[in-house]
Amino acid sequence: MTSTSNKTGLAAPTLAQSHKTGINITSAAHLLIEVPAYATMDEGDLIELFWNHCYVASRVLTATDVGHPVQLRVPESFIDNGTSRIHYRVMQVGRGPALSAARSVQIKLDCPGGQPSALCGDENQSLAPVSIPETIRRQGVNPNQVKRGVPLTIEPYLNMAVDDEITLR
Repeated sequence: MTSTSNKTGLAAPTLAQSHKTGINITSAAHLLIEVPAYATMDEGDLIELFWNHCYVASRVLTATDVGHPVQLRVPESFIDNGTSRIHYRVMQVGRGPALSAARSVQIKLDCPGGQPSALCGDENQSLAPVSIPETIRRQGVNPNQVKRGVPLTIEPYLNMAVDDEITLR
């Protein structure tokens, strides 16, 4: 959710990684927040990033930054399960500080199915196997079934939550 009461015209920051709607345990380790370019962007501007109203990072812009989005890193120690609000402030010579719109981000640091074993890589052995109908397991998938869709069942798992994304391989 983005605040619309911002009078300065500074857009809300976004998550810099490809999954822009939430933060998981993998992205929390190297979390980057992206501040979009703004109309009055200039060399020497100071951008300060706030996480739940706490200062977390800043950057003084160089000539090469002007006109481009700026990324700031959030220390992992600030990131907890739940919802957090992020915003930034721009300080410019000869002007008062300008606050951006705020953005709420969802954070889920609990691994689906519990903590995976380091020996299994990306695969979590605590998750139940996908259930496939017996006839398909015995006979395989034919072109008609592909058109209709193949029914699969994924059992509920530890730490299951709304908006979890499941990749089936």
